[in-house]
Amino acid sequence: MKKSITIIVVLICLLIQNTGGYNLVASLQRDAQPQVIGHAGASGYVPESSLIGYDLAANLLADYSEPDLILTKDSQFIASHDLTLEGTTNVAEIYPSSRMETFVIEGKAIKGYYAINFTLDEIRNLTIKQRFVGRSTLYNWIFPMPTIDEIIDWQIDHYNNSKRLVGIYPELKHPDFYQENGYQMESLFLEKLKKRGYHTDINDLDTPSDLQFVVPVAIQCFKAESLKLLNTLTRIPLVQLIGTSEQLPRPSDVWNEVILDDVMKYAQAASPDKHIFTTDFNVSVIEAIRMRKMASVRNLQFVPWSFQLESQYIPKQFNNDPRLELQFFYGCLESNALFHEFPDFARAIKDECRKENNVDMGCYNQCPYLIE
Repeated sequence: MKKSITIIVVLICLLIQNTGGYNLVASLQRDAQPQVIGHAGASGYVPESSLIGYDLAANLLADYSEPDLILTKDSQFIASHDLTLEGTTNVAEIYPSSRMETFVIEGKAIKGYYAINFTLDEIRNLTIKQRFVGRSTLYNWIFPMPTIDEIIDWQIDHYNNSKRLVGIYPELKHPDFYQENGYQMESLFLEKLKKRGYHTDINDLDTPSDLQFVVPVAIQCFKAESLKLLNTLTRIPLVQLIGTSEQLPRPSDVWNEVILDDVMKYAQAASPDKHIFTTDFNVSVIEAIRMRKMASVRNLQFVPWSFQLESQYIPKQFNNDPRLELQFFYGCLESNALFHEFPDFARAIKDECRKENNVDMGCYNQCPYLIE
């Protein structure tokens, strides 16, 4: 308990420290290839979508921390993987079941405590827990759900203290859901960034927009229409998330020449589910390389997701070895960046590969055919 109290005190001190510098950080960029994105922070160690997780990811030398963003009833952005609150918070202990509602999400009726039905003041009463079974529960029920303002405060404070830019890589969750319920998520987010001093305007040439560098902010989303709208409003780099579904079950359904021809018109990166490049989907190494080249010939950054250490999340061809998995995606498929829930591990493998020119450390062991 004493350790937890100390962490909370340090976190509060970070949050109340406000040394300014928004305009400075908003115009910075730095070299880093390939890049490590802390998936929902350092979510392998602490609860995802927490300020302590974003800070830990940065201190483990991630290049970005990635918050998932949803909206409250009063149009405030908070960090959460789900539209509903019960999966990661103590909402059911604080509020009655009468606050639950059913919405149709991706064609399925889902009943839950939707954040859209709660004000930010009400959300402030909640604390979060680790979402994944088998991971540490030491920090359950300690930390609140952070707002985008608090995440921005953290980014600025971290830069002021370290002089190392760590970007934020927010995912806008289900913007179509919010559109149906009267919220323009894309415009609200750009307005927030602009208010906090970030360069955002489509005509603002000072906006850092090259994903070959670490930039202050990049925006990702599964919904192409949302990114296409953003492309008309901002120069902030955009990332198209890609994954299979019941309706589109094969890799070729979601990753093909036609789709990527469209993506290159509005986004700077394509971010696919890592599994569609593996034998889990009957994709050979040669085919995976061919698929990877589809992005590079279109000048799209290749940013697969999401990587963990636990064996159940590792494609079978890597024999439960997360090291071989990263060697394949860094060395063979030459990922420009990737999402990892244990960013220190990703950093270590990346640095090993680069240290020995991608040869002696085994980065090509899984790759008999190199990308030209």
